[in-house]
Amino acid sequence: LQRAISNGELTLQYQPVVDLATSRVTGAEALVRWWRDDAAVPPREFLGAAEESGLIVPLGDWVLREACTQGALWRAASWDVGVSVNLSARQISAPGFPGDVAAVLAETGLEASALTVEVNERILVEHAGEMVDRLAELRALGVRLAIDDFGTGYASLAYLRQLPADIIKIDPSFVDGLGRDETLALLTRTVVQVG
Repeated sequence: LQRAISNGELTLQYQPVVDLATSRVTGAEALVRWWRDDAAVPPREFLGAAEESGLIVPLGDWVLREACTQGALWRAASWDVGVSVNLSARQISAPGFPGDVAAVLAETGLEASALTVEVNERILVEHAGEMVDRLAELRALGVRLAIDDFGTGYASLAYLRQLPADIIKIDPSFVDGLGRDETLALLTRTVVQVG
């Protein structure tokens, strides 16, 4: 992965975040992509291996720095948008992680409130105490927290009140059935109301 970063084989793709009430783009989620021999390597092929090997930490550092740099550039150009990055358990557990995030924000000039970190619901449940404490430190800096893929069966709705979350991203398996499945509509409505 280090070679892929230095050779430019890794890029960030930015997926827009849209406010449905206003149709305004409010941010962009940074998604890492690996290009090998002019073909995209599916993320699940390399992200799992990176997590298991520990290479996810330098990869995550690179993604965070690049996304914050881009976010600061957009904001300097008067685009009132934020950036979101996904975090892994190993990244959050790395020694000094909250301080490293603060340093990246200071170096890039991105305001903490313009950064959202996304953590998969499963990670929060499996590593509850340590993760919540580390993420609370980020929130104290002003960074926002999104719980990704909420509703995949790992956390109860009661668990939400223990988490320092600003955003709940409901798992697509719920949202995809809206308008066709009344049970999914009820579950989604309940998650939204509790959130």
